[in-house]
Amino acid sequence: MISVLYVDDEPALLDLTKIFLEKMGNISVDVADSGPRALEKVDARQYDVVVSDYMMPGMDGIALLKEIRGKGNTIPFIIFTGKGREEVVIEAFENGADFYLQKGGDPRPQFAELERKISRAVELYKARQERLESEERLRQIVQFLPDATFAIDTDGKVIAWNRSMERMTGVPASDMLGKGNFEYALPFYHERRPILIDLVLGNYPEIEAKYPSIRRVGNKLYAEITLPHLKQGRGASLWFTAAPLYDTRGRVAGAIESIRDITEKKKTLTALAESERRFRELADLLPVVIFEMNREGVLTYANRVAFELFGYTDEDFGKGLSTLQMIAPEDRERAKEALEMMRKGLMPRSSPPRDYTALRKDGTTFPITVYMTPIFSGGEITGLRGIIIDRTAQKEIENAIQESERFYRTIFETTGTATVLIENDGTISLANSEFIRLAGLSRDEIVNKKKWMDFVVQEDLDRMQKQHRLRRSDPDKALKNYEFRFFTGTGEIRHIYLAVSLIPGTQKSIASLLNITPRKRAEEALLEANREYASLLNQIQDVYYRTDTEGRLVRASNSWALLLGYDDISECIGRPIAEDFYYNPADREAFLQEIYRNGKVTRYEVLLRRKDGTPVLVSTNSHLYYAPDGSVLGVEGTFRDITEEKHAREQVRKSEERYRRIFSTMPSAVVVYEAVDNGEDFIIRDFNPKAEEIEHISKNEVIGRRVTDVFPGVRDFGLLLVLQQVWKTGEVAYFPPAIYRDDRDPGTWRENWVYRLTSGEIVAIYNDVSSWIQAQDDLRKSKELYHTIIEDQTEFICRFLPDGTHVFVNRAYAACFGRTPEELTGKVFRPVIYPDDRERVRRFFASLTRSEPLSTGSSCRTGMSGGTSGATGRSLMKRGGP
Repeated sequence: MISVLYVDDEPALLDLTKIFLEKMGNISVDVADSGPRALEKVDARQYDVVVSDYMMPGMDGIALLKEIRGKGNTIPFIIFTGKGREEVVIEAFENGADFYLQKGGDPRPQFAELERKISRAVELYKARQERLESEERLRQIVQFLPDATFAIDTDGKVIAWNRSMERMTGVPASDMLGKGNFEYALPFYHERRPILIDLVLGNYPEIEAKYPSIRRVGNKLYAEITLPHLKQGRGASLWFTAAPLYDTRGRVAGAIESIRDITEKKKTLTALAESERRFRELADLLPVVIFEMNREGVLTYANRVAFELFGYTDEDFGKGLSTLQMIAPEDRERAKEALEMMRKGLMPRSSPPRDYTALRKDGTTFPITVYMTPIFSGGEITGLRGIIIDRTAQKEIENAIQESERFYRTIFETTGTATVLIENDGTISLANSEFIRLAGLSRDEIVNKKKWMDFVVQEDLDRMQKQHRLRRSDPDKALKNYEFRFFTGTGEIRHIYLAVSLIPGTQKSIASLLNITPRKRAEEALLEANREYASLLNQIQDVYYRTDTEGRLVRASNSWALLLGYDDISECIGRPIAEDFYYNPADREAFLQEIYRNGKVTRYEVLLRRKDGTPVLVSTNSHLYYAPDGSVLGVEGTFRDITEEKHAREQVRKSEERYRRIFSTMPSAVVVYEAVDNGEDFIIRDFNPKAEEIEHISKNEVIGRRVTDVFPGVRDFGLLLVLQQVWKTGEVAYFPPAIYRDDRDPGTWRENWVYRLTSGEIVAIYNDVSSWIQAQDDLRKSKELYHTIIEDQTEFICRFLPDGTHVFVNRAYAACFGRTPEELTGKVFRPVIYPDDRERVRRFFASLTRSEPLSTGSSCRTGMSGGTSGATGRSLMKRGGP
């Protein structure tokens, strides 16, 4: 319903306009008899449109328009007046009027035109608001990206500088936006020069040479570099990604660059090497086959069980073993397809298991299940790794189960009709799958627990019970077929055609139930449609029409006359549609060719001519209609005016396309949610390519679905609670790395940033940090192992600073001085050295330098807990300090 405020100083026109507009059915009208009164009403409540007369005492329509626009109110405003002077029209549009409509003439087409102007004004206003909201949402998403991100236009001026970039460089966006002349290079290189983002827009060979690891993938650039002056001189390793930005026509409009600090990641690479060694040792202890292969399918690693199960030797492995030769010939084609998927990069990280028949070296075969995942190196798939499970025993069990199931289905599931076996007291003792589906309950809830009377509508129960009793007392008189209403376990009612009879020699009945609900509903719908058809033509806002085979208009709704500017539909009936109503009569022939070729057209655009000769663009859905003998009688259909709608759609499309291009290039996963159930759950509204990559699921599979359905582990993960809190409070939330698990994902670490858009939608930006977390854990374990080894040594081991502060001592060292490690660690302690040995010890430590940090050793005498003893030591200077 559109709410309209109509302003006019003539009471008669106020009443007349209100009556005509509200008669349309989709408009409610409030009135005001002066400009000041209208201002009070606009301030007091929300209207969709203001329609105002021009000439009014005190404050005319233009003055009212200025007052409303002066308050920042952009509500659609239509001048509806008897004055038609050109200067009034110009002044109205200059001050923000949406339409200008002149009074006079026949009121019916006049008010019909006013109703169309009101509808178009509302549609255009909504389209503008949607475009502004789309642009604001994009700005907010870029602003809250966790990676430092900025963008430039083709002139090299900064057009975006997000908060992460402010934190990384210390330069606020207000000091950077709009700047050119390579201003953005200063925080990183302390000079104005082209950087990676400029290589997207131009050719700078001397700059490209400064990025030793630069890589191009399509139109994107990737590079890594270490800048020693960042982080207060500590230095930082950065990963850069740059890509072009496009306008709505697909032309390059600038470039965007994101920067990620990977310093900690590089520190963990060394620890990962140790983890790799331990993995190999563990793999040989597992009872399943573990393997790795390259892109050509040649094994590069296999554990001990693999050799035992397939019968190959280390010598065979050294010569090169193809995985395909270990697959039986009948399955090799499928195995080749899997390899091809891997080479093309189509295999997801969480690939589903595959069943094959394996071939041993001696020629015998056995069933296996293979779990595989791609191996990535440098962003590219270099091979596969996985496990193989011998399914010989499992296959035997599955075959036995399948044989049993086939036997059961043959006996009981031979009919496609719902069928039940009924005991004398009405209990259902057997029910097939069709009846289970019809009832909407489980088999356990029905068999031997429900009676047939439980599924009958109360009004039909008495006559059916009489038939049940009659069938047992006088079977020949009982009805074998009749209709009744079936009450399902979910509370729905179905119309059923029943066939029932006694099983000879028993008091049991066998009954088949045919669902005829669609037929019943169709019969009822046909009756209702016939009742409503007559009134529908005179009420629909779209235009209905029918023409004969000669192209004459034989029937049309009243909206035909309103749209084309005729006083009554009688002026149009019987006239040739091509010559009298098409703006270009020749277009009618193209329309007829299309409709006779396909039998119908959908959203077909036609340019019609109004009574005054002006064009109007309409969209029609039309089809042929036929006589009972199958001959064509003509064309019928509906159409609507889409002139303004088409323009508005184009504006929205351009805005959405701009948002979509930037959204799809973001280096982090971004998901947009809409709250449902008062914020208890969330529907997925958008899903960018990075999210598809991390989740191994396509956007089309998740859009419109609940997050708790797509990601069932989201509650235990804790992110659902964060989404709910951000939706309620509007405060940005950081959700630190945690493990996410569900049936599809065995467990990956995720790091999330969550915030709420002004539209109320929730945006989650996140990354898969599993590799980083795993590396940290491996490093921790390595340190624990190091300390265990040191503590188990009987030699004296310590580490101390030049001032004598002991950083670390093992138990053997502390015990020799009668102390505990806790009493020495962190404290200054200087062992008593025999006077004759002190000069030798001093020279010994002075000989240690950064170039020669390791000494073969020196001996001295020192005071220990049991008296003076001799000791021989070796020393190592720690890099980065003494």
